[in-house]
Amino acid sequence: MKKKLLKTLLLVLPVVVLSSCDRTIFDFLSSSSYSYPSYSNSDFSSEVRGGYSKEQASFLMRDVGDSGDMPYLDSVGNPKILVIPVSLSGYEYNATTRNLNRIKNVFVGENDSWQSVESFYRLSSFGKLNLDITVADKWYECDLTPEEIYALDERSETETGGVEKVIEMAYSDYKKKNNTNGTEFDSDQDGYVDGAWFVYSAPNYLSETDSSTSGLDPTCWAYTYWADNSPNKNSPALCTFGWASFDFMDEGYGTFKSDAHTFIHETGHMLGLDDYYDYNVVSKTDGSAPMGMIDMMDANIIDHNVYSKWILGWVSPFVVTGPGEITLSSSALSGDCLVLPTSDGWNGTPFDEYMMLEFYTPENLNWKDSEKAYPGNGLKGFTEVGVRLYHVDARLAKYSNNRKFSYTDTLESNCYIAHSNTPSYGTDKDRQTRNHLSPNYRLIQLMDASKTTNFAKTYAYAKNETLFHKGDSFSMEEYASFFPNGKKTNDGGTFEYTITIKSMTSKEVTIGISKN
Repeated sequence: MKKKLLKTLLLVLPVVVLSSCDRTIFDFLSSSSYSYPSYSNSDFSSEVRGGYSKEQASFLMRDVGDSGDMPYLDSVGNPKILVIPVSLSGYEYNATTRNLNRIKNVFVGENDSWQSVESFYRLSSFGKLNLDITVADKWYECDLTPEEIYALDERSETETGGVEKVIEMAYSDYKKKNNTNGTEFDSDQDGYVDGAWFVYSAPNYLSETDSSTSGLDPTCWAYTYWADNSPNKNSPALCTFGWASFDFMDEGYGTFKSDAHTFIHETGHMLGLDDYYDYNVVSKTDGSAPMGMIDMMDANIIDHNVYSKWILGWVSPFVVTGPGEITLSSSALSGDCLVLPTSDGWNGTPFDEYMMLEFYTPENLNWKDSEKAYPGNGLKGFTEVGVRLYHVDARLAKYSNNRKFSYTDTLESNCYIAHSNTPSYGTDKDRQTRNHLSPNYRLIQLMDASKTTNFAKTYAYAKNETLFHKGDSFSMEEYASFFPNGKKTNDGGTFEYTITIKSMTSKEVTIGISKN
C-alpha cells in the first residue's frame, strides 16, 4: 500500500488586515452571529445556463485512491468514523470527563466555537456527506509514554510504528468493552473501518503552554495516515486514521470553547484531499503559498474550494465550450463554479488541467474565519465578495513497474494525482519517485487579480485585491508570467479565452467569455 503522512500546517501566522478598496463589504461581518443554511443532499448536477452545461465527475477521489490501494473515506453518503480518546502515560490528568465531552462536541453536533467535524462537512457538501460519527464513552488507558511511542516511531520505516501500535490496542480495547467485531464501522464492506480518529491526552510538541513533548515530531502532532493492515470483512481492520493532541481543541474562538479546525482539515485528508501549502516553507522568506493560505486545506480556515468539492462529488461545474456569458451565484451557498479547459481538450473529469473559478462571498462556512482572524494561526479570510480564479493541474499519472510515471486520462491501477503544491513533491509523495514529472507544476494555484503576486513562487497571503472584481479580466497573454511555460499550459496547449467580470453584486457575478 502506498502511504503518505499528511500533517497539519506548522507555521504560526501573524494577523492579516485585508483592505476594502471601496468594494462590496458584507455588513454582517461585524455581527457576532450568523444564520447558517440547511441542506438535504442538494442536487446541483443538472442545469444549462448561458449555453453551458454542468458536468458531473465521472469518477471521484475515492476511486483514484482505490486504484492506488489507498482507501479514502467515502465523500458521498453516510460513512462511519470511530473516535477513541487515548490517555497516554504521564498525561492522565488531561484525560478528564470535561475533555471527553469537548471531544464529542468537536466531532458531533453544533460546535460552540464554530462548527463540528460533522456539521462542517454536511454544510460544505450541501448535504451530500453526512458523517456518522461515534465517540467512545471512555478514554482508552495506554501504558506507554509519548517518549516510548516516539522511540517506536523512530525505529519504524514509516515513522508511525509506535502510534500504529497504540491505535491497534485502543481499537481492540474498544471492541472488547463494547462486545463488537467492528462491522458497524465498515459501511462500504471493504474490510476496513471507514475512518478512525484517535485524540491523545499529551500536548502537541509545539505547545506554548506545556513543552514536555518538545521535539517529539511527528508523534505529538496532528496527522492522517493509512495503517498497513489486510482487510477483514468479518472483523474490519484499521486503515484510514487521524491522530491529534487534545490541545488542538484550544485554538478556537472564545475562552473555554472547543475548536474543530485542525480536525476538519485532517478529515479532509481522510477524504483524499491534499495539503495546498508548500511543505518546503520554513520561514516567510522562502518557499511559496500557491493558494495564498486562504483555504481549509491550506491554513485550516474557511470552506473547501470548488476544486476540492468537485473531486469529492459535491459540485458540478459549468464547462466552457465556446464564447458566451454566464451568471454565477455564491459558491458557498449554491456550489456554482465554472471550468475553462485548455486547448488540448478536456478529458471529462476533474483530473485534468484547466482554469476554474467561483464567486466567493464571506457567507456560510466562510463567515466565521472572515469575520475575525482564526486564533489558531492569526489568519483571516476574504472580507469582500469577488471571483477566485485558479489554475488547476490535477492530471493523473500512472505508475509502472519500472518506477516511471506517465500522464493518463483513464483511471487504471496505480494512478495518482501527479502534482502537489510543494515543488519536487508530486506524484504520490513517495520520496523514491519524485521528479519523474515536472516539479514546477502546481496542483492548484490562486491567480492574483492585481498581478502583483505569483503565489506559486512567493510566500505571501492573499488579500481582497487578489479577488477579481467588476472590470477585471484574465487571459493567458496577460498572465503568462504566472505559468511555468509562459503562454503555454502545462499540457502544451493554451487557454483560448479571455475571462471578463461584467458585473457583480453581493449575490451574483456575470462572467463574459470571449475567444482570443
